[in-house]
Amino acid sequence: MTPRSLLLAILALASTAVAGERAAPTPDGVGAAQLAYYRDVIHFNAGDADPHRVLAAALLARVVPLVEQHLAAAAAPGPEGGAVPTDARAPSLELLVAAQALAPDDPLVLWASVLDAQQQVPPGQAPGETLQRLLAVDGDNAAAWIEWMHRHRDDPAAIATGIEQAAASRHHAIRFLALARALATAMQRVPLPPALQASGDAPAGDPDAVRYAQASGIVQAVALPSLATLSKACDAAALEDPERRRHCLAVGRLLAEHADSVLAEGLGIAIWLRAADSPAEEAAAKAKRRASSWQRAAFVEWLQQDPDGQRWAELGPLYREPGLEERELIIRALAIAGIAASPPGDWEPGVP
Repeated sequence: MTPRSLLLAILALASTAVAGERAAPTPDGVGAAQLAYYRDVIHFNAGDADPHRVLAAALLARVVPLVEQHLAAAAAPGPEGGAVPTDARAPSLELLVAAQALAPDDPLVLWASVLDAQQQVPPGQAPGETLQRLLAVDGDNAAAWIEWMHRHRDDPAAIATGIEQAAASRHHAIRFLALARALATAMQRVPLPPALQASGDAPAGDPDAVRYAQASGIVQAVALPSLATLSKACDAAALEDPERRRHCLAVGRLLAEHADSVLAEGLGIAIWLRAADSPAEEAAAKAKRRASSWQRAAFVEWLQQDPDGQRWAELGPLYREPGLEERELIIRALAIAGIAASPPGDWEPGVP
């Protein structure tokens, strides 16, 4: 299982715990109910004074055109509809601007806006404006500097500056669970339609499992090309430069030790190994890779050993806990399961 798909295993578990096995959504069934639900959630949150509720409405407004496109294609099979028209994104962009107006210095609002600006800059804003504001309030976040570096990837001097600034940062935070938490909280204002509620033999119970599964899927469906830019900037050819190697080594260690996501942690370990300049550094990177691989493998195995559908009951409180992100969630879940976070002495990771 890849780091990117690890959290999706939790989402699948959450969906199964509530909904059981069921047929794929149909245009006049679950899919239509889901679309109506999303529109209602947008309606009840778009005008709120809480910037995170407005942000949640923006995230859903970004998804609605995709759902509409999918349902139209399912109703009239044929070629896929292609990219969503630019004007269909206008409601989402307007809501992002509204959320920023309510909280100009909120890192979560700014980060979500920066990710969305990969596709289209909101009206009235200059390219890069939101990213500059994010750097001003969250400059210790390597993710913001790596995103800045990606925006200037054709400028070698900017690449060098971005890596140096990222290396000097305190952590790497992409805040996927914080975004999912904000979205799931906003969804709670609207009752789940019966079509989205439990069916089958799984224990009925927590509709938040459906909400968190959907919310997490929505926020995870965002590309992070900046990480590919970082990897390229720290490839073997680039590492021939001693200064670049030093900065890439620091960035690799930072992501491996202080990323909030398994995705960035895995990239950090890979860069750390690539840039290691001594046997001691290489041994430390390999030890980190071994521990991380163990944690992911043990976590996934624990998820899969769920005959009574109880994992969501155990994981739900962690999902709802403010400030908790993917990496810490895994460690906390292992503690709940009574599994050590360090691998047994004779354990070695398998071949991916």
